[in-house]
Amino acid sequence: MSTYFSSILFYSSMQILSFAIILTLNKRYNIKANKVLAALLIMMGVAFFVYAITGFDRVSPLLLLTYVIGFLGGPLLFFYVRTYLTNKYSFKKSHLWHLIPFIVQLGIWCYIFYLTPQASSETEKDLTFYFAQRDISFTLISLYYVWLIFRKIQSYHHLAKEQYSYTNDRVLKWFYAFITLLIVSPIIVSVVLIYSKEHELFFNPLIFSVFSFLVMLIVLMRPEIYQGIGILAPVETIPQSNTKSQALTEAQKEKLFAELKAHIEAGQSYLDPDLKLRSLAEDLNTNVNYLSQSINGVSNKSFCDFINTYRIEHAAKMLTDTTFSKYTIDGIASEVGFKSKSAFYNAFKKINHMSPVAFKKMHGVTVD
Repeated sequence: MSTYFSSILFYSSMQILSFAIILTLNKRYNIKANKVLAALLIMMGVAFFVYAITGFDRVSPLLLLTYVIGFLGGPLLFFYVRTYLTNKYSFKKSHLWHLIPFIVQLGIWCYIFYLTPQASSETEKDLTFYFAQRDISFTLISLYYVWLIFRKIQSYHHLAKEQYSYTNDRVLKWFYAFITLLIVSPIIVSVVLIYSKEHELFFNPLIFSVFSFLVMLIVLMRPEIYQGIGILAPVETIPQSNTKSQALTEAQKEKLFAELKAHIEAGQSYLDPDLKLRSLAEDLNTNVNYLSQSINGVSNKSFCDFINTYRIEHAAKMLTDTTFSKYTIDGIASEVGFKSKSAFYNAFKKINHMSPVAFKKMHGVTVD
């Protein structure tokens, strides 16, 4: 049985390592985030490989070293997400604290196997405490990085809604699925290690194999996740208005907001699916900070929601106008500036509290 699982894990490790090499060398996906992802996948592939060649010897120092290396997974995944969303990667000395859990576990591993005379690889009795602290630490640290990654994604969404009138739903959807897979798998493994010691050698290879299969499946089906949302829709931090020189008065916000509405309504610029806050700021001879303050302060909406209000109002008129009776709902969504059907439906329901189809029926318009 162990030979069977070893073969599966060996094949899985070769898959992951091959993909990491291709991702590194393929110029088509030559973005900064993919370099970090390749490092993460190489770490995983090596761990699977070692797991396979050790014959599932639970107290093998080499096998246990792969669990120590696993403590680098959280930091690598966090830096991958951050780089993917911003297309920026700059390593600072302050980032070294992310290595502390790995260094601590490496120190404990070295102490147990090489610095204590009573260390034994023949019995698990001496390693009970080591297993317990490792598994609990790994679970807690994994949850901490889930929180960090969630905050980073939330921050990106906030900034993107303040600067763009659209979202890259398709790319983000599959990126989140990919990230969820990478996050959930190690947590499942750590929980299995805590509660199923006697079945560990069966469950872990099974989890690793399924994980490898799903990673490759997403890779083959959805290569758009390697485009990098930080390139498609890069965001920049809008300076906070914490000084009098940066903050607009309420009267200034009202004035700029009125100018913005007049400009948008005159040219129907909201119909542009690629409309950005920066382009409107340039049209009005102001900066993104002031324009963002004006929109947030007067309308109490993000830039994206503010523009979508115009789009949905325009769509509502088209849905109830017989002139556009031959238009499909998808066609109307495209006409008013939405890049995807899901974004249109979500915005329409948020504003009108019903779907476009229900809206047409309520106004007595025949739905094909």
